Amino acid sequence: MPYSPEGISSYNALQLKFTKRYGNGITILAFYTRSRLMTNDDVAPIDFGEGAGNIQNPLDRRGEYSVSQDDYPNSFGTSFTYELPFGPNKPFLNRGGLVGRLVGGWQVAGFIQRQSGAPLSIRGNTSLSQFGFPVIRANYVPGRNVYLANSGSFDPAADRYLNAAAFSNPAAFQFGDTSRVLHWVRGPRVDSESLSLQKQITIAERVKAVLRADATNPFNFVRWTNPNTSITDANYGKISNSQAGRVIQLSASVTF
Repeated sequence: MPYSPEGISSYNALQLKFTKRYGNGITILAFYTRSRLMTNDDVAPIDFGEGAGNIQNPLDRRGEYSVSQDDYPNSFGTSFTYELPFGPNKPFLNRGGLVGRLVGGWQVAGFIQRQSGAPLSIRGNTSLSQFGFPVIRANYVPGRNVYLANSGSFDPAADRYLNAAAFSNPAAFQFGDTSRVLHWVRGPRVDSESLSLQKQITIAERVKAVLRADATNPFNFVRWTNPNTSITDANYGKISNSQAGRVIQLSASVTF
């Protein structure tokens, strides 16, 4: 039977935005989004060998409908730009000539974002792969705390983020009772910051140059990635990686 995609998705959101421009060269933008992204699992067909052809994956797509792995229900961000008050037509060092060229035309900008962590899938070992089920979800153990980590003192070298006692591996040839993606089990919060500094230089009437420095994670905060979510793995619940540290990029451009 030929394979035909049957994936569906649904996105609903409340979006709020605030913008304020001040006369002294400051512009502030803030936004908040409350959302929910739902999808089902558009699983690839199964190949049972030469001559058998591709057979549709037997997963019940209605039962696979859950939050997406890209679901971040709360997202807040704010950005600003500020034209520094130096140089020609500015309150300070309002001079022409070389001094004006050096101290004028500077602008600083920044961005801060805070998001919910990504939802996780808790996986177990499968004895049903030959029947077209490559991944089996774990069973939830009621009454157990899903998380072990305290965000204020979390040490990935010594602490586990997720509690292995909160889930169990299904018995042979059985399905787990958790959904494809769990909205109530999430990785660490997604935070990001960036700063930029740029200077515009007027070379001639129609020729301008821009010097720019951009920094992501400018304060070099440690941000953890998602934990291991295979319940039968000895490292289940551990976080072994972090996101990129400070990155600085320098650039120059000329327009004419």
